[in-house]
Amino acid sequence: MAAAIFREYDRLLTKFSALDFDDLLLNTVRLLQNDKPTLNKYRQQFESILVDEYQDTNKAQYELTKLLSSRWRNLTAVGDFSQSIYSWRGADYRNLMRLKENFPDLTIINLEQNYRSTQNILTAANQVIAKNTLHPILNLWTKAGAGQKLAIYEARDEKDEADFLVQLIKAAKNFNQFAVLYRTNAQSRAVEEAFIKSGIPYVLVGGTRFYGRKEIKDCLAYLRFLSNKKDTISYERLEKIGQRQLNRFLEWEEDNRQQLLTLPTRKILDQVLKVTNYLDRFDPKDEADLMRLENVKELTTVAHEFPQLQEFLENVALVEQSDPAPHGVRGKYPDNAVTLMTLHASKGLEFDTVFLIGMEEGLFPHSRSLMSRDELEEERRLCYVGITRAKTKVYFSHSLRRLYFGQYSSNSVSRFLADIDSNLLELINAYSRSGRHR
Repeated sequence: MAAAIFREYDRLLTKFSALDFDDLLLNTVRLLQNDKPTLNKYRQQFESILVDEYQDTNKAQYELTKLLSSRWRNLTAVGDFSQSIYSWRGADYRNLMRLKENFPDLTIINLEQNYRSTQNILTAANQVIAKNTLHPILNLWTKAGAGQKLAIYEARDEKDEADFLVQLIKAAKNFNQFAVLYRTNAQSRAVEEAFIKSGIPYVLVGGTRFYGRKEIKDCLAYLRFLSNKKDTISYERLEKIGQRQLNRFLEWEEDNRQQLLTLPTRKILDQVLKVTNYLDRFDPKDEADLMRLENVKELTTVAHEFPQLQEFLENVALVEQSDPAPHGVRGKYPDNAVTLMTLHASKGLEFDTVFLIGMEEGLFPHSRSLMSRDELEEERRLCYVGITRAKTKVYFSHSLRRLYFGQYSSNSVSRFLADIDSNLLELINAYSRSGRHR
């Protein structure tokens, strides 16, 4: 199916003489490789070339860099192996290594002095990334002093974890000094609801609030129509999802109307997803689709908490209506708000205080990476990036038990926390939140 769609997409691009972003790169490289006059023109024109974030380049970008710099050989590439976190986009940190092969006279300058974080934060980050063996590692240091210890909070569950954030943040005047970072988009739901109920303003960077995400709105439309046949807004949304899916859904609803009155919300949602084949539209191997699947699974967590369908829908409506303002990209809304975002979205940003939540095996590092050395090292780089977003304070949190994707789990603490020396950490649990540490 995906291959057929791509062939049709490619055919239409050709028909309309159009190029997408990938084509712009690939066709430019092919042009320079096959047309010497054009290559000579542009490599003569650009005497010096500077490429930033070189660890995030892909194969085509590497070839383009090599071709354009082949005349004057004045190339400056700035990059950090330990911040390569976008392999799912085609980025390859090995491009930094390949530079030495194509430019044997290359000079390497290590910029290891850090001007953002305290030494305790940098030491912890260094200890986490030191376990990687596939690439060189910088040893960051600073003149800023040791600073505070990093804190680990052991929560009873995901609600207690979110409440911990609320308790630490709500008394602050400057909400914009805080950032909450998480491995998966689905984790924002519990934090969003806690912030909304507590009146804490927040901004989602690079994402949409949980109940505003398309896949969540689709699922809610099915459930709202089951609850109220006169809900024309939901019905119109279901028509847009697909007429065949809608017909199957309506037929199923008609055949099971009495039974639906007794089923818990979780069972109803599961059956809706099965009858409509809604999840089939997502490819779990695609990073964006995987996030959408995880969002739908997280909706089953809410369904588990509210077994009565009407109560479930009322809770969703309450959260949506209690939301004090639409949340989106920073800059569009008032600056004095807590930042919520995935670890991937945090790269390049900095905050006074950073929370890394969900520090549990299977969540971070993600379960998908546990059997692959390359992917596990990328997870470690992601943790390194998250820690080094902080200027003065880092809080880690993990839960003894977590209702995640509609099921309770008790995962062990993330291996990344075990990599950090205990003398850099202060430990807090749910029973000693007043400041007494274990």
